[in-house]
Amino acid sequence: MSESVQTVDRKPRTRRPRPAGRRFRVVLIGIFGLFFAYFVVGLALPFHETWARGLVAGLLGAAVGAILWVPLAFWQRNSEETTRRERAFLWMAYGAMGILSFALMLLVARDLASLVVAADLRTEWMSVLILSGSAALFLLGYASAHFGVKLRRVKVPIESLPPELAGLKILQITDLHVGPTIRKPFVEKVVRLATKAAPDLIVVTGDLADGRVRELEEQVAPLSALRAPLGQYYVTGNHEYYWEGAAWIEKARELGFEPLLNGHAVVRKNGKAFAIAGVPDPAAEHFGQAGPDLDRAFDGIPEAAFPTIFLCHQPKFAADAEARGATLQISGHTHGGQFFPWTLVASWVHRFNYGLHRLGSMWIYVSRGTGYWGPPVRVGSPAEITLLELVPEA
Repeated sequence: MSESVQTVDRKPRTRRPRPAGRRFRVVLIGIFGLFFAYFVVGLALPFHETWARGLVAGLLGAAVGAILWVPLAFWQRNSEETTRRERAFLWMAYGAMGILSFALMLLVARDLASLVVAADLRTEWMSVLILSGSAALFLLGYASAHFGVKLRRVKVPIESLPPELAGLKILQITDLHVGPTIRKPFVEKVVRLATKAAPDLIVVTGDLADGRVRELEEQVAPLSALRAPLGQYYVTGNHEYYWEGAAWIEKARELGFEPLLNGHAVVRKNGKAFAIAGVPDPAAEHFGQAGPDLDRAFDGIPEAAFPTIFLCHQPKFAADAEARGATLQISGHTHGGQFFPWTLVASWVHRFNYGLHRLGSMWIYVSRGTGYWGPPVRVGSPAEITLLELVPEA
């Protein structure tokens, strides 16, 4: 049983953030033009035959154009539904984004190596190696993203954990990103893994979907089968607000999850109470909805309710949560960088990129995410469903 206190802003909003006009388009086209020129010079020109140069340059141009279509056309379209043709084109665009990311990494590595190696590395065979290597990395990353999601078990040692709560199991799903490239079969697989783990509690920490509810309600329907003895809880990520956030909050409720938006719930197991608090993602403020308010979320939690579990999509609230007495923060958002070399970038940008960390008296766990965003690949950052088990600190 649980006693909950929460605030949900149900004001409907339909707009999504859109690029800021002509200047944005000019800058974006200029940046993509530079990338295209670099790819052509680095990968197409080394071919001796004119037809080979033209073929490679044409394929590179098509890939760059497909990627550019996403912000310039798809994100600005007026249509309320994503057509089958648009979905196919999104597959191509995001696939091209993944392949060209790997190609860019290998191309830069080749050019840096040529500064210290006497031999000429700008050869036809090197271009073939880079292109084929990029395709191989994409296929490897695709298999990892779609078929490599696994249950990760993590023990969290809690000081003064009540004996009644020893072994409490919390299952986290985050960054599922159901949308054009993640569909119902993937969600069903996640549900099967989660159900098999037999958790006491289930939490979803944001970025549930990339699309409108009316488009994706069939795709997310399997989540309604998720049940745990102590309940299912949900906080929003930034992506829900790009697609009518209030509607996704209501859909989460329909699926059986209790939204914790600047509120908390008091839950009991074996007669012992503990608390779960949650806040919405800061993106809510850009859509006229209430942003994160940790004071409201923690206000009124009984002293006897220990430990306090704090749910928020982005790990950056860790210091604020620790100052308010949270025992364990559970977050996502970073994807662990999702694929190399962005895994390195993410580790530089995020203080808590992934895994279990200690901050003062609080633990923070950051999941690499269950699905993915954009390129349908994962390399060096495997997908996960996480089972956090609270154990007494030795």
